[in-house]
Amino acid sequence: RAAAPPPRLKLALAARATRPWSFSATVAPVALGAALAHKLDDAFSAPLLATTLGTTVGVHAAGNLLNTYFDFVKGADTKGSSDTTLVQGELSPRQVLQLIGGCFGAAAASAAPLCALTRAPMRKLLGALALGVSSAYAYTGGPALKYRAMGDLLITTTFGPLLVGFSYLVQTGRLGWAPLLASLPLAAHIEAILHANNARDVEEDAAAGVKTLALKLGPHRSSLLYTALIAAPFAAPLWAALARPLLGALPLLAAPNARALLAAYRDGVFRDLPRRTAKFQFGFAALTIVRRRPLLT
Repeated sequence: RAAAPPPRLKLALAARATRPWSFSATVAPVALGAALAHKLDDAFSAPLLATTLGTTVGVHAAGNLLNTYFDFVKGADTKGSSDTTLVQGELSPRQVLQLIGGCFGAAAASAAPLCALTRAPMRKLLGALALGVSSAYAYTGGPALKYRAMGDLLITTTFGPLLVGFSYLVQTGRLGWAPLLASLPLAAHIEAILHANNARDVEEDAAAGVKTLALKLGPHRSSLLYTALIAAPFAAPLWAALARPLLGALPLLAAPNARALLAAYRDGVFRDLPRRTAKFQFGFAALTIVRRRPLLT
């Protein structure tokens, strides 16, 4: 009996499969890196910012699709999973692989003019790009760090210091400690998105043999970690408010949303918590960037 033909690829479905709600975890660090370049080095180029976003979001989208593909191939996803595009047959594995190639192709198309415009040494630039692509693959493919409770460290490092440092490098042509340190609050909130996702999927992951940090910590310690990840970055604006009460305190406007997220975690309301955490992360990051007065002068 002939196999059923693969489903027709629709643009809306393809876009949803890339999980665009998570792209704030890329946009915010890239914007922060550019803001720091403007503040610390008086360097800013809108075309460079646009091509950096095109490159990094393309790699992020490919990474999300790689996660979908490898989770399906390794049997980690079920019909109760948050991402069912493959499990439900909405997309075929071949189509997901084609989308991955397309996303990497889009990233390369943005990286080409980026490399032509930036003053950054090509060795450092290509090295950072290679680290980003490797991270997208290593999360669930190859060493599959997600399944060994090491995915959190990979994601935190990638979406914090690596992305902020890369954006700063593209704008200024150099690296520095300041952008790496400034990335840590954003990295904490981005890790909170992943932790909320893993806390939601803890039973499913346990059944599939996936050892995430949320599973290893258990409910109580996982809740403490999520609380720390959400709350700790508020220390920076509290300190800044002492010197510049108005601009310095801007990120504190996100505190009510933070309290709502912590209450949801304590109450076990996990279904939409990753997306809500992503929205909070982007809002806090935007207020942080405005506090630094980038791109406004």
